[in-house]
Amino acid sequence: MTLVNHTNNVLSQLADLLDCLEPQQYNQALEILFGSSIGKHFRHIVEFYQCLLDGLEQQTVNYDDRKRNPLIENDLYYSRQLLQQLIQQIQAQTEDIPLQLIVCYESSGAEYQLQSGFFRELAYNIEHTVHHMDIIKVSVHQAFQEIQLQPDVGIAYSTIQYQTSQI
Repeated sequence: MTLVNHTNNVLSQLADLLDCLEPQQYNQALEILFGSSIGKHFRHIVEFYQCLLDGLEQQTVNYDDRKRNPLIENDLYYSRQLLQQLIQQIQAQTEDIPLQLIVCYESSGAEYQLQSGFFRELAYNIEHTVHHMDIIKVSVHQAFQEIQLQPDVGIAYSTIQYQTSQI
């Protein structure tokens, strides 16, 4: 299985999670998220992938340069369609394109440029997605107890492998 396929698997898992939610659940400010919503976490995930895909042409990616589109965090139906488009776009990428990753960790705005590549950034985005899906899962279990998610939602592949090896 390729890294692109692993990415699409985790995004498909995210799509399944979205399918369990009603629009008001997606948008609801949750105490466990300190007033944030599941939609805001979803937007955060998606916009990282958008930054990566948008950066391919210039071979530069900057995750701080997200659009922070409120439509993604507020419209569940739009978000579902957007996720399907994202899966298709990633599936179409078969080359490991070299990239410059731009990061900023200073209040002065000073940026660092690091060598990276499309596949390395896909690996990062998989881990980032799993992390946020875990946050969403905890939120769903606390706020919407009637929703039953798949047990492996938000669990890292290495954790699943370890747990399987212990049986």
